[in-house]
Amino acid sequence: MRLARSSHERIERFLREHLHDPDLALPPLCIHTGPLAKLMTRAMRAGGLTLGRHIFISPQLVRRDVDGRWLVPGWLIAHEAIHVLQFERMGWIKLALSYVSTYGREFIRRRSFGAASRRAAYVSVPEERAAYAAMEAFLRWREAERAERIKSR
Repeated sequence: MRLARSSHERIERFLREHLHDPDLALPPLCIHTGPLAKLMTRAMRAGGLTLGRHIFISPQLVRRDVDGRWLVPGWLIAHEAIHVLQFERMGWIKLALSYVSTYGREFIRRRSFGAASRRAAYVSVPEERAAYAAMEAFLRWREAERAERIKSR
Protein backbone atom coordinates (compact mmCIF):
# COMPACT_ATOMS: atom_id res chain seq x y z
CA MET A 1 0.00 0.00 0.00
CA ARG A 2 1.13 3.54 -0.59
CA LEU A 3 1.68 5.80 2.35
CA ALA A 4 -1.39 8.04 2.69
CA ARG A 5 -0.92 11.46 1.12
CA SER A 6 -1.33 13.30 4.42
CA SER A 7 1.23 11.02 6.10
CA HIS A 8 3.62 11.36 3.17
CA GLU A 9 3.36 15.15 3.30
CA ARG A 10 3.92 15.16 7.05
CA ILE A 11 7.05 12.97 6.83
CA GLU A 12 8.31 15.05 3.91
CA ARG A 13 7.77 18.27 5.90
CA PHE A 14 9.66 16.79 8.84
CA LEU A 15 12.54 15.61 6.64
CA ARG A 16 12.83 19.03 4.99
CA GLU A 17 13.26 20.58 8.43
CA HIS A 18 15.47 17.83 9.81
CA LEU A 19 17.79 17.73 6.79
CA HIS A 20 17.67 21.52 6.26
CA ASP A 21 16.60 20.96 2.66
CA PRO A 22 13.49 22.98 1.72
CA ASP A 23 13.49 21.44 -1.76
CA LEU A 24 13.57 17.81 -0.62
CA ALA A 25 11.06 15.67 -2.47
CA LEU A 26 10.34 12.38 -0.76
CA PRO A 27 9.54 9.81 -3.44
CA PRO A 28 6.34 7.77 -3.14
CA LEU A 29 6.71 5.12 -0.45
CA CYS A 30 5.23 1.65 -0.69
CA ILE A 31 4.51 0.17 2.73
CA HIS A 32 4.36 -3.60 3.15
CA THR A 33 2.86 -5.13 6.29
CA GLY A 34 1.81 -8.61 5.19
CA PRO A 35 3.37 -12.08 5.40
CA LEU A 36 6.51 -11.11 3.45
CA ALA A 37 7.09 -8.13 5.74
CA LYS A 38 6.59 -10.39 8.74
CA LEU A 39 9.11 -12.90 7.40
CA MET A 40 11.70 -10.25 6.50
CA THR A 41 11.46 -8.24 9.71
CA ARG A 42 11.50 -11.37 11.84
CA ALA A 43 14.56 -12.72 9.99
CA MET A 44 16.38 -9.40 10.45
CA ARG A 45 15.05 -8.90 14.00
CA ALA A 46 13.92 -5.43 13.00
CA GLY A 47 10.79 -3.34 13.22
CA GLY A 48 11.22 -2.33 9.61
CA LEU A 49 13.56 -2.52 6.68
CA THR A 50 13.83 -0.72 3.39
CA LEU A 51 14.65 -1.83 -0.14
CA GLY A 52 14.54 1.11 -2.52
CA ARG A 53 11.15 2.78 -2.08
CA HIS A 54 9.64 -0.29 -0.42
CA ILE A 55 9.37 -0.26 3.35
CA PHE A 56 8.63 -3.55 5.08
CA ILE A 57 7.08 -3.06 8.54
CA SER A 58 6.67 -5.73 11.18
CA PRO A 59 2.93 -6.46 11.45
CA GLN A 60 3.34 -6.28 15.24
CA LEU A 61 3.88 -2.52 14.91
CA VAL A 62 0.82 -1.89 12.73
CA ARG A 63 -2.64 -1.05 14.07
CA ARG A 64 -5.97 -0.03 12.59
CA ASP A 65 -7.78 3.17 13.50
CA VAL A 66 -11.52 3.37 14.20
CA ASP A 67 -12.18 3.72 10.45
CA GLY A 68 -10.15 0.61 9.64
CA ARG A 69 -7.16 2.47 8.18
CA TRP A 70 -3.69 1.11 8.83
CA LEU A 71 -1.58 3.05 11.31
CA VAL A 72 2.19 2.76 11.15
CA PRO A 73 4.37 4.56 13.72
CA GLY A 74 5.61 7.87 12.32
CA TRP A 75 8.99 7.49 14.03
CA LEU A 76 9.54 4.24 12.13
CA ILE A 77 8.51 5.79 8.82
CA ALA A 78 10.92 8.68 9.49
CA HIS A 79 13.73 6.18 10.13
CA GLU A 80 12.96 4.12 7.03
CA ALA A 81 12.38 7.22 4.86
CA ILE A 82 16.00 8.19 5.54
CA HIS A 83 16.99 4.84 4.04
CA VAL A 84 14.75 5.52 1.02
CA LEU A 85 16.59 8.80 0.49
CA GLN A 86 19.92 7.01 0.89
CA PHE A 87 18.90 4.52 -1.80
CA GLU A 88 17.84 7.42 -4.03
CA ARG A 89 21.05 9.40 -3.51
CA MET A 90 23.64 6.60 -3.38
CA GLY A 91 22.06 3.88 -5.48
CA TRP A 92 21.74 0.24 -4.48
CA ILE A 93 25.33 -0.83 -5.03
CA LYS A 94 27.09 2.07 -3.33
CA LEU A 95 24.71 1.95 -0.37
CA ALA A 96 25.09 -1.81 0.04
CA LEU A 97 28.89 -1.61 -0.18
CA SER A 98 29.05 1.22 2.34
CA TYR A 99 26.69 -0.54 4.74
CA VAL A 100 28.24 -3.99 4.52
CA SER A 101 31.85 -2.80 4.63
CA THR A 102 31.28 -0.64 7.73
CA TYR A 103 29.28 -3.36 9.45
CA GLY A 104 31.82 -6.05 8.61
CA ARG A 105 34.81 -3.96 9.61
CA GLU A 106 33.26 -3.10 12.98
CA PHE A 107 32.08 -6.66 13.57
CA ILE A 108 35.56 -8.09 12.91
CA ARG A 109 37.25 -5.37 14.97
CA ARG A 110 35.29 -6.46 18.02
CA ARG A 111 36.54 -10.06 17.76
CA SER A 112 33.30 -11.32 19.21
CA PHE A 113 30.33 -12.77 17.41
CA GLY A 114 27.66 -12.31 20.06
CA ALA A 115 24.53 -10.19 19.95
CA ALA A 116 26.27 -7.20 21.54
CA SER A 117 28.91 -7.16 18.79
CA ARG A 118 26.28 -7.46 16.07
CA ARG A 119 24.32 -4.57 17.60
CA ALA A 120 27.45 -2.41 17.97
CA ALA A 121 28.40 -3.10 14.36
CA TYR A 122 24.86 -2.24 13.23
CA VAL A 123 24.76 1.11 15.05
CA SER A 124 28.24 1.98 13.76
CA VAL A 125 26.96 2.10 10.18
CA PRO A 126 26.66 5.80 9.17
CA GLU A 127 23.42 5.12 7.29
CA GLU A 128 21.88 3.66 10.45
CA ARG A 129 23.16 6.50 12.61
CA ALA A 130 21.49 8.97 10.24
CA ALA A 131 18.23 7.01 10.35
CA TYR A 132 18.25 6.79 14.14
CA ALA A 133 19.00 10.52 14.38
CA ALA A 134 15.96 11.18 12.18
CA MET A 135 13.82 8.88 14.30
CA GLU A 136 14.80 10.66 17.51
CA ALA A 137 14.35 14.08 15.88
CA PHE A 138 10.91 13.02 14.63
CA LEU A 139 9.82 12.14 18.16
CA ARG A 140 10.91 15.59 19.40
CA TRP A 141 9.30 17.27 16.36
CA ARG A 142 6.02 15.43 16.95
CA GLU A 143 5.99 16.48 20.61
CA ALA A 144 6.66 20.10 19.63
CA GLU A 145 3.76 19.88 17.15
CA ARG A 146 1.45 18.55 19.86
CA ALA A 147 2.54 21.22 22.33
CA GLU A 148 1.90 23.91 19.72
CA ARG A 149 -1.59 22.53 19.01
CA ILE A 150 -2.43 22.51 22.72
CA LYS A 151 -1.03 26.01 23.16
CA SER A 152 -3.10 27.39 20.27
CA ARG A 153 -6.41 26.10 21.67
